[in-house]
Amino acid sequence: MNTKAVMRQSGLLLGIMVIAVIAIIMSNQEPDQTTPALDGPAMQVTVMAWADGESVLEATPTLPEGGSALTALEEAALEHAVPLGIKSYPFGQLVVSIGGVTAGPEGDWTYRVNDTMVPLAANSMPLQDGDRLVFQFGSGDADSLTEAAGE
Repeated sequence: MNTKAVMRQSGLLLGIMVIAVIAIIMSNQEPDQTTPALDGPAMQVTVMAWADGESVLEATPTLPEGGSALTALEEAALEHAVPLGIKSYPFGQLVVSIGGVTAGPEGDWTYRVNDTMVPLAANSMPLQDGDRLVFQFGSGDADSLTEAAGE
């Protein structure tokens, strides 16, 4: 093997090693778990989630003005370490799991804003300061969902 070929292979190997070291260093850094600072006006909303008549989540997160129902749920879940399952569709993002309760044959997650059922994907519903957001797991009987959420 000639000297130029050895030099090229050595340079290539050195480059790969540098990239590997950088990747290892970056993977060992703690991810930033803090909520980014709000740059503009802020609002507070009440977020609740109910399944089988029991509270799964209750919080009052602070959001940027005009934040969505999904943003509010995500902030509340992050604040209380409640796992969420979100599924993307062409029309928007839907909540499929809150606190380990997953949509399926037993029911789905629906939500209301200020006691009104919302027929939009959660990321498409803008909220206003003071809104009350209630996610409810059930079979779709609106009256029983209202009663379970204490409305």
